[in-house]
Amino acid sequence: MNHTRTASTLLAGSLLAALTPIAAIAQIQLPADHVDFGIGYDDNALELHWHYEEGGEEYAPGDAFAHIPLFSSVTRPAGAQWDFTGAVAGETIYLAPASSSAGVIFLGIGAEEIANGTFVDNTVTLTLDSVSGPGAFALWQTNGFGSPLVALSTSAEIGSFDITTGGHDHYNWGFTAPGVYELTFTVSGILDDGLSTFVTDTATFTFGVGTTAIPEPSAFAALGGAAALALSATRRRRRV
Repeated sequence: MNHTRTASTLLAGSLLAALTPIAAIAQIQLPADHVDFGIGYDDNALELHWHYEEGGEEYAPGDAFAHIPLFSSVTRPAGAQWDFTGAVAGETIYLAPASSSAGVIFLGIGAEEIANGTFVDNTVTLTLDSVSGPGAFALWQTNGFGSPLVALSTSAEIGSFDITTGGHDHYNWGFTAPGVYELTFTVSGILDDGLSTFVTDTATFTFGVGTTAIPEPSAFAALGGAAALALSATRRRRRV
């Protein structure tokens, strides 16, 4: 008898039985507070995650989502420099702004967990692999004259930018239509280890623009990710 196969079958059956009472696993809504799109490096691997700055908790990307209320919006200005947003002049752009605003998630990009000297030139690259959602997405800052400094844009096909490790910064996260968006990112870098070791991590982050009705994963997806869920639960730790 193949005991290994039997044990695996029993384990899968046990997981299925455990999941039967619940059809799916809901994501946690992140607070309207200071939260980071976190980039970490641990155990010789890059790692993308959500990090709640005020509470100290961390969540795996698939365990939580960011909500952007409809009142958090701006009207797209005239001028070709704003074409990257995917909206035409006068249309609404919904956003998590680069400056703190009451009742809206204050979403930064944080790589401060990575020690200087870990990566060549203290730099990693963030790439937007894909976007699933009802509208366009863009990520940008503005300079002292109010002109945009574009980091990512689905409309302008700007797909990656460099991030300095050990740092933390804020951007405008803009969407052109209400609905649910799934943004898949890859972070990559070359270790400053004398071997030019290339490391990478890919993950999907969910945003609810004007909605908290986030579709739950199927029971099959829940089954396949049951072990990962148990591991990700250990990531919900309070930093000290």
